[in-house]
Amino acid sequence: MIDPELYTISVRKEANYDGFMYVGRVSEFPDICVIVDEEGVSSDEVRDIVIEAICVRVSLGDAPAPLVFPPPKKWTTRIRSTDDSDDAIITFPETVITSLGW
Repeated sequence: MIDPELYTISVRKEANYDGFMYVGRVSEFPDICVIVDEEGVSSDEVRDIVIEAICVRVSLGDAPAPLVFPPPKKWTTRIRSTDDSDDAIITFPETVITSLGW
């Protein structure tokens, strides 16, 4: 079973013709895009809708011809500083860490 909360979900507030809307996307599933322009809806509610969309997408994969799902992105945290007073925690995708040779 795939845990939908492990995927990279983004919810952005974007301007539209008469105000704003929330747009929810999943980095690993470019075909999932949730647009909500109703008043009174929070970004957390849009995130919940995106999680539900991931679950529906996964359930469709259980059809006779199973779909291959991308794994969630792996994130790695590195601490880099020149002296102890400037320590910082920065999180990058594992692919960036590898390409930088850290």
